Amino acid sequence: MHTCRSVPPPRKTTLLPGKALAVTRWQLVDCPDGLEPPAPFLAWLNQRAHLDHAAPGTLHCLAADLPEGGYRLTASGDQAVLHAGSKAGVAYALLTLRDWQDQYSHPAPALLVEDWPDFPIRGILLDISRNKIPTLPMLKQWIDLFAQSRINHLQFYTEHTFAYRGHEAIWQDATPLTPDEMRELDTYCAERLIELTPNQNSFGHLQKWLQHPRYAHLANAPDGYTTPWGEFRPRPFSLNPLHPGSLDLLADWYQQLLPTLRSKRFNVGCDETFDLGQGASREACERAGKGRVYLDYLLKVHALVSQHDHHMLFWGDIILHHPELIPELPAEITALVWGYEANHPFQEQCRHFQNAGVPFWVCPGTSTWNSLTGRWSNARANIRSAARHGKAEGAGGILITEWGDNGHWQTLPFSAAALRMGAAYAWNREAADRCPDQAFFAGLIPDADPQPLVELANAWEWFTVRIENLSPLFSLVVRDDLTSLLVEVSPSELEHALTQLETIARHIPSDPEVHLPMRLMQFACHRGLFIQSGKRAQAEAARTLLEEIHPLFLQSWQLRNRPGGLAESRQALDRRRAEFT
Repeated sequence: MHTCRSVPPPRKTTLLPGKALAVTRWQLVDCPDGLEPPAPFLAWLNQRAHLDHAAPGTLHCLAADLPEGGYRLTASGDQAVLHAGSKAGVAYALLTLRDWQDQYSHPAPALLVEDWPDFPIRGILLDISRNKIPTLPMLKQWIDLFAQSRINHLQFYTEHTFAYRGHEAIWQDATPLTPDEMRELDTYCAERLIELTPNQNSFGHLQKWLQHPRYAHLANAPDGYTTPWGEFRPRPFSLNPLHPGSLDLLADWYQQLLPTLRSKRFNVGCDETFDLGQGASREACERAGKGRVYLDYLLKVHALVSQHDHHMLFWGDIILHHPELIPELPAEITALVWGYEANHPFQEQCRHFQNAGVPFWVCPGTSTWNSLTGRWSNARANIRSAARHGKAEGAGGILITEWGDNGHWQTLPFSAAALRMGAAYAWNREAADRCPDQAFFAGLIPDADPQPLVELANAWEWFTVRIENLSPLFSLVVRDDLTSLLVEVSPSELEHALTQLETIARHIPSDPEVHLPMRLMQFACHRGLFIQSGKRAQAEAARTLLEEIHPLFLQSWQLRNRPGGLAESRQALDRRRAEFT
């Protein structure tokens, strides 16, 4: 047995006694009809071909009864034979051959690899509604990374960032994805064996729509609502499930969005309907129950989706509060079981849907949002748990979520590493468990040592306080009132964090997407220490850092993202500049 440093790693790799691989360039000479790999995978296999002027090696492809995406690869000398039962199996075998050769100085040993995925659907969700909307080239870079990580499903979480015709007032400042861009991305994904699935939240999280006068009459709570944790929010949040105009609006959206993509799946969201039972729905909920009102609306949305011949996905959190109603869900629907903490009860929640015969996926997260560099150890435990219980309970897929709450401040190296890690667990949990943390950061920044990035990604562990879905250093930057937080964060912890950051700074690459979170974390510590001690030196240090952070923030944003959302994202940073002026 030997280890192949692919991410995700193959299930089984065996060294063979045959000749070492004599070439780094390969030519596919025969492949059964229907198994031909898409061109990008052949290009990735031969990405070092310009270094090899010898004749190419010969690749033979044979049909075999293997799971979708599974393959068996034998390579020795200048010959390679791969067996697969699907186009994806052939494509993934080519990636493994590339990765095997990349980890060795030429020549690489002969090998046999046998591999197949744990989940038939291995997806990623990117949040493009919370401020950051990547440019078209950046979205294609993401898609290339996902395809090479054996991801075959992708969603862009959408609230107001698709350019719906007739609704320009909502998205005109957001630089949204246009229908033509969606079609272009759909083709780009299909060429890389990724199903790009439409996503449009269709109940809650619609404040960008409902705060506009034209749509205010459709709000469930137009004057605001109280969250389950007791916070009053003075803006509308959800559609009124009883107003016929709500479904009319959805019908218009679906008519425009769904034809842009070839996928027959559609994620309608419908999560976190915090204001249900308040405002316009209060009397109906008091009479019939919140669960019944929610389900009645969900079934109407399902009927609308079915008119377009699509299979509906929806977030399962609300219906899980009313498990007695789950058996009333139609069989032609998929519940998305989500949760983002290490101890999330995936097993219990999956069984509610499994026992009712309702298809479901598991949906863990990268834990990068509401942070500066993520909460790596929590993300790994959360994704591992979802993969373990999802497979055991019969989940049809796994969807790794990358959200952008409160400004979308996380930068690419930390998001990309967490998504690669999630892809590895989606492919094979046991093999992913054997990968060190550094493997997921390797190569994201050329020639960079991944260890300092791992340490930054676990900076949240420098503090004893644990806040769900949040890192302390992020709170120390964005929160205006730190009174309660600084009861739990001690001056000694902040001083220790500064010492750790000073040490790490000597080893990190010169990259704005690493320097920005470093400087933000240093600022967070100095701000906390200033509020605790009142010492002028801490305020001066915070002020100096802010002068460096401002251009770094803009530079990091402009590297990969459209201008829409930038002003809203940096509002907290603008408040800090005013605070220290």
